[in-house]
Amino acid sequence: MWRNIIRFSRGSNSIIKRTYLSDGYKLDQEWSQRLTTSILQKINSDNLYVDLSTKFQQKKKITAIDVDIYMNKADERNVEEAADLLQKLRMTSQAHKMLDSSQHAFIRLSQNHTETLFSVLNSRLDYGVFLDNYTANLLMDSFIKQNNFMLAARIGTLQMLQEDMTHPITRYLSLYSCYKFSDNLETFTDLIPPPPVEVEKVVQPVSKKKKEEIRKRVGYLRNPYSDDHFDLTNTNHLVGKTFLYIADEIQKDDQDLSNSFLLLGYALHEKYEDGNKFLEKSKSQSFYKEVLDKVSTFGSKLENLDENGQKFFDNVKNHSNLKEAKVDEVIESFIKKAVSENESKDIEEQKKTFQKWIELRDQTLNNEMNRLKRINRLEDIEKLQEEMDKQEQKLWFFENIEDIKLDIEDKKVFHPQRWFGKKKKPKKLDENYVPPDVESITRARRAK
Repeated sequence: MWRNIIRFSRGSNSIIKRTYLSDGYKLDQEWSQRLTTSILQKINSDNLYVDLSTKFQQKKKITAIDVDIYMNKADERNVEEAADLLQKLRMTSQAHKMLDSSQHAFIRLSQNHTETLFSVLNSRLDYGVFLDNYTANLLMDSFIKQNNFMLAARIGTLQMLQEDMTHPITRYLSLYSCYKFSDNLETFTDLIPPPPVEVEKVVQPVSKKKKEEIRKRVGYLRNPYSDDHFDLTNTNHLVGKTFLYIADEIQKDDQDLSNSFLLLGYALHEKYEDGNKFLEKSKSQSFYKEVLDKVSTFGSKLENLDENGQKFFDNVKNHSNLKEAKVDEVIESFIKKAVSENESKDIEEQKKTFQKWIELRDQTLNNEMNRLKRINRLEDIEKLQEEMDKQEQKLWFFENIEDIKLDIEDKKVFHPQRWFGKKKKPKKLDENYVPPDVESITRARRAK
């Protein structure tokens, strides 16, 4: 019996998945409290989507508060519809009024639908959804738990693009995700271009007529330009720049770890000249051997390196001041420290944020309803004024008949006379012309 228990315990340990944030960090129960509000209880998400879509098609207008209500009421069945409404809102004048709770709700809604999630996160101009530290931590912790380091690293690169690594948990979860992903670098799935659509060639019969000239509009050619940030589409460059960005943030925590990831970042981002300058300055400093071995392995797979690249990888191989340690365990220790110091504070702040969002939603909805009431009231006043003017005109018609005639004259629209060209002179008629007698002509023909 004990042998079976030991075997079971060993098997269970093999399927335990790594996670760093506690279940309480997700705040699932606190987040579900929004559904108990009177606003969301009265709403049917399917009907609301149809109403908003119809309103957008007819008037090209939807409000940010309507989209926020839908986002908070929808469930996982409505991920595609939620993304569609976000895109429609961005095409209206209400785009700048999108509420933070709408972005948070969509990220929670689509965290299990990664294809839609990353499509929206990559198209920031089209959808207006951005990660914050809390949502980035949730997603990375969830993907790490699934051993999906590619998606976790992608979240880290998105945070790098937003230049927001100030939160310790976000910083070290991003570093850990990217480091584990660098063991087996692949192209991020959301950066893989879709396959070209094959168009069936239609064989047209040969005609003897002259072929018609067909002209096609082509795209405007622009000079190639890259800002080396938002224009990055190479997976290695994105991960490498993330390492470079984080390395500057962790200098105070561990200088050797920072130095090591600077070299890995220079290698992946192909900044060999900067890497050589850094190695010249840091000859006396130490590096983690595991990271330098990874840099050397990466360099050995590259072909057609230029002089700077070859020099960089040679200098990495020749560096002697190395530290023996498992780097992922070093990063994990910093993650645990960051979680122990910041998790409870994040939870309390996020609870307050949820409550603020509920209050803001109520206030925004009341303001919107008051605005609509004012608009309806003004329309009613205008209609009433028109009716009163018509009644007044009927009652005082004979007394004001002269003024009414003048108004009618003023309202007449006189169109300019059209010109049809020069008038032709009429033909001159011969005054001595006598038309023939039809009867005399017929008699003459008969006589012949």
